Amino acid sequence: MSYQAQNGSGTLNSDAASTLYIAAHKTVSLLPFDRLLDEITISNAARSADWIKLSYETQKATVTAVVHSDWSVSLDTLGGGAIRDSSIYVGTKDDFLYKVNLSTGAKTWTYDASTYGNVGMPTYKYNTTTSKYQVFASAGTYIIGRSDNGSSSSQIFSPISLSGTLGNPYASPDDTYLYATHTTGNAASGWPKTVGSANYKHGPWIDITNNRVVFGAEDGAIVSYELE
Repeated sequence: MSYQAQNGSGTLNSDAASTLYIAAHKTVSLLPFDRLLDEITISNAARSADWIKLSYETQKATVTAVVHSDWSVSLDTLGGGAIRDSSIYVGTKDDFLYKVNLSTGAKTWTYDASTYGNVGMPTYKYNTTTSKYQVFASAGTYIIGRSDNGSSSSQIFSPISLSGTLGNPYASPDDTYLYATHTTGNAASGWPKTVGSANYKHGPWIDITNNRVVFGAEDGAIVSYELE
């Protein structure tokens, strides 16, 4: 078997009238490739040896390829994050809320929520009145709200206690409400929606198309309510 060296340069020629032969010689039909072919890739661009090697390394059973990041930042155990255009808001289990620059990895501002507890996954919305982003997150049994002032943050409202373990709040972009789940409460009608003592702390997720709010429990149950 022979091969031709590939350096990623040259001109590709196409002949739609010709037959493509794979693992066989076009004139010597008695010499097929007597082995198994795992994957065949046909490209309309010349590929370099490094490109082919990376493709191989990232698909084999024991991956050895390493993708190097542009930056990294060390934080405590993450509670979750929410990405917007040039930043990511991150909550951590050591009671902090961060704004991190996506281009450099630098911490733009930090909010200490240790008075309230572990910070979960943030949510945000744009306030057209103040022309600023508003960031909301659970912190222990509280909901915190911070106005993103660029290089700093300020309090939107006094932290709200819901008396039970919180899920991650959701800031509905089309109105002035926050939706959140917590673990304490008895069955009742209207808002807030309470569903007994089940640990409903996943979500909520907003189904805008059907005007419903959906959330889930640790035991696998999912509940949906119509928005009012």
